[in-house]
Amino acid sequence: MKKYLLLVFFFFLFINLPLFAQKPSFRLITTEQGLPSNEVYSILQDKNGFVWIGCDAGLFRYNGITFVSYKTPTQQSKSITGLSLAPNGVLYCHNFTGQVFFVENDKMDEIEGFRESYVANIAVSKQNELWIATKDGLWYYSHVTKKCQIYTDIDKKYPREHITTPFRTISDKEGNIWLVANVMGKINAQNNYQINKTNDIINAKNQLNIYPINRKSKLTLSNYTICVYQSNVWLFGMVTGDIYQLKNGTFELMDLPVLKKNILGKKITHILTDKQGKIWVMTFTGVVVYDFKTNEVQTFLEEFSFSSFLEDKDGAIWLTTLHDGVLYIPDFQFKSWQNQPNKILKVCHDKENVYFGNTGGVVSVLNTKNNQIKTYSLPTKSDIRSLDYDFLDKKVYFNANSVLYALDNNKIATIYPNAGSVKAFVHLPQGYMFATSANNYFLEDFKKDNTKNNNDKNNSNNTGYQVINNQWGRAIIYDDINKICWIATNKGLLKVVFSEKEWLIEDIFFQDKQVLGLTKITETTNNTNKNTLFAITFEGKLYEIALETALNAPPKQITQLPDNVQAYTILANGEKLFVATNQGIFVWHLGEKLGTKTWQKIGKLEGLISEDVLSLCILEDKIWLGTSKGLQSIPLDFVFDKPFPAVFLKNIFINKKNTNIIANFLKNDVTDVYEDISMNFEESLNVNLEANCYFSGDKFRYAYRFKQTTKSDSVWNYQPANSDNIAFPSFPVGAFQLEIKVLDHQNRFSKNSIWINGVVLPPFWQTWWFFGSILMILGSIFWIFFRNRIKFLQEKQRQQLKEIQLENELKLWQQTALQSQMNPHFLFNVLNSIKTYIYENNKQKAILYLNNFADLVRKILLNSEKPQISLKEEIEMLSVYVELEAMLLEEDFSWNIIIQENILTEEIFLPSFLLQPFVENAFKHGLRHKKGLKNLNISIEMPTENQLSICIEDNGVGRKKATEINKNNKTLHQSFATKNIQKRIELLHQNKTFDIKTEIIDKINEENEPLGTKIILILDRKLY
Repeated sequence: MKKYLLLVFFFFLFINLPLFAQKPSFRLITTEQGLPSNEVYSILQDKNGFVWIGCDAGLFRYNGITFVSYKTPTQQSKSITGLSLAPNGVLYCHNFTGQVFFVENDKMDEIEGFRESYVANIAVSKQNELWIATKDGLWYYSHVTKKCQIYTDIDKKYPREHITTPFRTISDKEGNIWLVANVMGKINAQNNYQINKTNDIINAKNQLNIYPINRKSKLTLSNYTICVYQSNVWLFGMVTGDIYQLKNGTFELMDLPVLKKNILGKKITHILTDKQGKIWVMTFTGVVVYDFKTNEVQTFLEEFSFSSFLEDKDGAIWLTTLHDGVLYIPDFQFKSWQNQPNKILKVCHDKENVYFGNTGGVVSVLNTKNNQIKTYSLPTKSDIRSLDYDFLDKKVYFNANSVLYALDNNKIATIYPNAGSVKAFVHLPQGYMFATSANNYFLEDFKKDNTKNNNDKNNSNNTGYQVINNQWGRAIIYDDINKICWIATNKGLLKVVFSEKEWLIEDIFFQDKQVLGLTKITETTNNTNKNTLFAITFEGKLYEIALETALNAPPKQITQLPDNVQAYTILANGEKLFVATNQGIFVWHLGEKLGTKTWQKIGKLEGLISEDVLSLCILEDKIWLGTSKGLQSIPLDFVFDKPFPAVFLKNIFINKKNTNIIANFLKNDVTDVYEDISMNFEESLNVNLEANCYFSGDKFRYAYRFKQTTKSDSVWNYQPANSDNIAFPSFPVGAFQLEIKVLDHQNRFSKNSIWINGVVLPPFWQTWWFFGSILMILGSIFWIFFRNRIKFLQEKQRQQLKEIQLENELKLWQQTALQSQMNPHFLFNVLNSIKTYIYENNKQKAILYLNNFADLVRKILLNSEKPQISLKEEIEMLSVYVELEAMLLEEDFSWNIIIQENILTEEIFLPSFLLQPFVENAFKHGLRHKKGLKNLNISIEMPTENQLSICIEDNGVGRKKATEINKNNKTLHQSFATKNIQKRIELLHQNKTFDIKTEIIDKINEENEPLGTKIILILDRKLY
C-alpha cells in the first residue's frame, strides 16, 4: 500500500522578479517598420492628430503607415530635436548646429535673423511666441513680425547677466515661460496695470520673476530640469534625484523617498507629465512613472534608453528611445510578464494572488498587492493541464503527468497519483468531480483507496469512486442552487444529478457535439435567484441555458464567433461574456439591445502580447490572461470606444494634374471637407488621402462610396491602409457625389468624411450646340436628299417615259418589219407563183411552196409578239422566206447558210425579225435586177467567245445600181430600207436590250464594177 500513500515533495522556492519583469504591452516602431532612424530625440502630436518625430535623420510626420520627410535647403545638419507646437498650429524645432526651423502650410523654413552655435532647448508661449535658450542668452521670436531678438527684462530689475546661459525653458497653460538658468525664474506672459483714473490699460509683457530655492548650499542649476502640470511646478535634479516643488513663491525640497529611490543612479534625459498629472521620468535605463496622488511609482522597460514621451489623443503612450526607435503603448493599463520561455496554459486566483502554470512544469504565484512572483518547479518538465484554486480546501490543485498536485503553504504535495489527464476539476459538497481526456468521474475522498475496481460502478459506494461516462471531458460547472453538475465533453453537455449516493446523467444536450467551455451567471433580485448557464461549442456557437428547474427550456443559441476563430474557454462577469480564443478575447455584452449586439475583440492592436489566449480568470478589476507568450493583465472595464479615426484630403489629381488643394489638408482639423471639382469626359480622378488611426496600426481601411439620388446609397468599397490613393479611370457624364471615410480595425467609421462633389462635362458630341449643328446638318442632308430624290424620281419618270416610247417605237418598227414580210405585193407574188404551178399542173411544187408559205405565215404570227427569239428559230424562218423568194426568181439562183460548228443555236437569242430585212434587201435591191447566176450566202460564226458575227452576202447589182432602178420604178413596192433597219438597231441600243453593230460593204472589181453587197452584223455575246 506504500505506493498509494501521498508523497510530499518540497521544491526550491524563489522570488523571480528579473525573470518576470512587469512591463506594459507595446508595439515597437523601428527602421524595419520604416522609421528613418532608431535614434529619436523628440516627439509631439499636432492639432490634426498627426505625430511628428525629430530624429537623427531629420524631421518627419508619421501617419501610422509612412514617414513624410521635411527639410529646407538652408539646413546644415539632419538631426532635429526640440519639437514644440504653437497654439496657431506652427511647429518649431532646432538642430545641433544652432538653427531653428518652423513648419507652416506643410513647408519647413528656417527662422531668419537667428543662428547661434548652440541651442539648449525651445518653448512656445500661449501668445505664439517662441523662446530659445542658448549659451549666449535667451531669445524670443514673434511669428507675426518675423523678428528674433535677445530678451531683456522690461523693468530692468534683473540685468541680462542673470540669464546669460539658460539651460531649460518650458511653457505652461497660462502662457508663462519657466526658465532654468543661473537663476530660477518665470517670464509672465502678460500683466495689466491701471495707470490713471480713465482706466487706460497698458500691457507689460515679458516681465521676469525670480524664485528662490530653499536650500542651504547653492544649487548648480545646469543639472536641473523643470516640469509643469497645471498650477504645479517641480524642479528635478538630473544627477542627485532631488525634487523641489514651488510653494508660496519658493521652491521647497520635497520628501519623496519612493520616487527618489527609483531615479537615484539613473541618468535622466527628460521629465514630463501626462494628462492625469503623473510624472514620467525618461532615463537611460527605463522609465519611472510617479503618481503624486497615490505615492506609487513604477519602473519598467529598463532595457531601453528613453529620450521623450507623448500621450496622444487616443490615450496611447509613445516613448522615443536613443537606440531602439519608438515604443507605442496602446493602453498603459495592459501589463505583461513576458520573460518566460513557455506558454501559460492555465490561470486561476484566490483573493489576492494569481496562479499560472506553463508548459515547462512551473507553477507561479503573483501577489497582486506587491507584484512579487514566486515560482515552483516540478521534477520533470511537463504541461500543467489543469490549475484550480479550491476555496473550500484553500489550496491550488494542478495536474501534470496524470498526477494531481496541491500547492499549500509554499509546498507542493502529490494528492492523487491516479488522477489521469485532468482538464477540469470542481470541489462539490459530496466530493470531487474530475473531467479528463479518458473519462469523467467522481471521487469522494482523496484518502480512500479507490484504485481497486475503479471501473466498477457497483462498487462505487464502497470505494468512493464513480465513473460518470467514458468521454473526453473539458469543463465542469456546479449549480449549487439546483444541485446539478454540468460537464462539457466531446460528445455533448451532460446534466448530472446526485441521487441516493450516486451521480446520474439526467439529460444530454448537444448530442455528439464537442462542447469547449462553460460559465454561469447568477442574479439575485427580490430574494429570487436567476441562474443562466452559457456553453460554447466547437463551431463557435454560444448557447444560453436557463437553470431554473421549473422552466426546462431547451438551449437557445444567442450568437456565434466569426469564422476561423477557435474558442478555448469562456468566462462570465456581470453582463459580459469573455471568450478566450486563438485570435484574442471576444467580448459579448448581454445587456445590450438585441439589434445592437455584436462581438467586440481585444487583440494585439488593443495591447495583447499574444492573441493566442489559452486561459483567463478575473480578480477584482482585472482580467488575467494566460497566453502563448506569457502572463498578462488587462482592465476589466476596458473601454472599446476609443476616439474615432480621422480621414484627411491631401490632394486631388485630375488626369494626373495637381489641383493644389493641400491647404484643405492642413486646415481640416478633423471636420468634414467638401470639394467641388469639374472634369471633362474620360478624364481620370485620383484622390490622395491620409488617415489618423494609430490605434489600428496598418489594419485600418479607406472606404468610399457614391451617394445616389435614390433612397439607398451605393455600397462601400474598401482599400488597405498602405494604399492612400483612390483612382477612378473615368466617370459617366453628369453630377456625382463621392464620400470617403476611414474604417478602423474594430469596423468603426471615422466621424468626419471627405465629400467630393463633382460634375463630368459631356464631350463635344453631347453638347447642345453639337446637337444643334447635327440637326442642321441632318436637315440640310435630308433637304438635299429629298431634292435629289425628287430629281431622281423625275429623271426616272422621264427614263420610264422614254423607255415606253422606245418600246413603242420598237414595236412599231417590229410591226414594220413584220409588214415587210407580210406586205401584199410579196404575198400576191407568192400566191401567183403557186397558182402558176397549179395551172401548169405541177402539183408537187405547188404543194411544196404552199406548205412553205403556210409555214412562214405561221412562224411570223408565232414570233410577232416575242421581243427576241433563238438563233435556231430565226434561221428556220429565214430559210422558209428565202425558199419562197427563190421561187419568184429564175432557175439560176442558189443560196447557202453556213453555221460554225461550236455555235449552239438554241441558246443564242436575237431580236425578232433581225435578219429578214437584210435578206429582203439583198433580193429586192440586188438579186432581182441581176441577169445570170444569182448567189446568196449567209454565214454565222463566233470570232471570239463574246461576239456573234453574221454575214449576208449577195452577188447582185449593188446598192448604187439598185437605187437608180428604184427611182425609175416608183410604183414598185417600197422595201424595208437600210435607214429603217438602222433606226430599229438604234432603238435596241437605247433600250439597252442588245448591242448590235452593222457594217455594209459594197463589193466591186478592179474596174470598179459592182459585184454585190456584203452586210456584217456583230452582236455582243453578253447580251444574248
